Amino acid sequence: MGFATFAIVLSVIDVFSGSSRRSTPVRLVLSRLATEDGRVLWTARLEVPTDDYRLLATAVAARLRSGYPNLQPRSGGRIADLPPGVYESYLRLLQRSRTGTGGKDPELLAALGALRRRAPGFLETYLLEARALRQAFYFSKDGALLDRAFGLLAEAQETAPGDPRVLFERFDLARESGRWRAAEAALATLDDLAPGDPGVLERQADLAVHRGRKDEALALMRRAAELHPAFHHLFNLALME
Repeated sequence: MGFATFAIVLSVIDVFSGSSRRSTPVRLVLSRLATEDGRVLWTARLEVPTDDYRLLATAVAARLRSGYPNLQPRSGGRIADLPPGVYESYLRLLQRSRTGTGGKDPELLAALGALRRRAPGFLETYLLEARALRQAFYFSKDGALLDRAFGLLAEAQETAPGDPRVLFERFDLARESGRWRAAEAALATLDDLAPGDPGVLERQADLAVHRGRKDEALALMRRAAELHPAFHHLFNLALME
């Protein structure tokens, strides 16, 4: 539920990122689809503000709970419990990290560390800081950055032991640094937590490429793209083909 909420909030913020903050509401349509055939299982419509990120996220999260009545929210810090301004700061830093230059931005790492210390237990800051450290390692090859990132992910797993996103980040970090044993261990746990998830399939494809099993990798990547035809899955499939 947390991931879906953040994705929806960020899509709204992207729409208004080039304009000044304003209170004009926007309409959102939320839908739950069946993975196997795309049937609409649930839908809801709501109006949300564009000048209050916390209210926007809380409204979306509340409505999503009615679409997933049998699921419990994961641990990792609720938006409503955060100190004032933390969530807004997180979103701004997330947008800043998505410019493609986050790995060359030491001020971004410093700001993420300060925000994490300000709101301990808020999982999103751990994940974003670990991702930024991985990007910084890509440019600098400084092993100390990897150690910091792995340490953050260990703390994140204590904060939210059942959240697969921590293991996704651990796999990506291990792959980036060539630590394939650590990547395999993360993937084995992921397969238990989220079997058949497109993200798991994509990483299984990466591991198959590393092992030289190209046909298996291509089949896994095609399945991931079929289940979730998002840009990054389709792009990675095209590269693999």
